[in-house]
Amino acid sequence: MSSPIVGSHGVWVIAPQKVSDAGSKESYLDEQSTLASRARTNFPFTVLNTMQKAAGIEDNRRQFN
Repeated sequence: MSSPIVGSHGVWVIAPQKVSDAGSKESYLDEQSTLASRARTNFPFTVLNTMQKAAGIEDNRRQFN
């Protein structure tokens, strides 16, 4: 069991229910490729959101649909 973790909406204590070995692989290239692809896909959105927050822009498009 973990030590108490203080959050913004309460105090949490976590405990693992099951522990299993990860197992070995000969190659992790598939996982590396998947993670790199996700990063490339998400990068433009991450940059845009960061720029909007830094500029104080509030996106209200949902209110007009």
